Amino acid sequence: MIEIILGTILLIREIYQMTYLPSVHDNLYGGLVDFMKYKENTYSLIYLWSILLITGIFSMKNAKLNWILHQILIILISIITLVPMVFMIIQGQVIAVILGLFLIGLILLEIRLYQSDLREKLKIININKLTSIILGLFSALIYWIIEIKLG
Repeated sequence: MIEIILGTILLIREIYQMTYLPSVHDNLYGGLVDFMKYKENTYSLIYLWSILLITGIFSMKNAKLNWILHQILIILISIITLVPMVFMIIQGQVIAVILGLFLIGLILLEIRLYQSDLREKLKIININKLTSIILGLFSALIYWIIEIKLG
């Protein structure tokens, strides 16, 4: 239920920003304001919040589907945050190292939960695990394609 509420709020916010923010191609500010958020920056976040909303909606249908969709969402968020963090660590930013260790801790926690009794109770088989990993990596790839091509 939290995924539905949070996904709806964040999706509405991004759609609102997409309709009111200027485009990179508008040339309203002559390129002087690089830190401003543009319409093109919202596309990848709209995709992410849509995945969150879909996870919330379909998680009420089936416990096994709920587990798979949460795995996909966790893989997506992990990859989205891990890639920029690697570049920040390469540049020597200290906060990235701290955030990287925190993210690695979350990933290790997820691996531990992945092997938990919940998997046995829901009768998650290897094909379900493989499906969630492939779909999670595929959704992360879609996110980065949107981010690079449209952002």
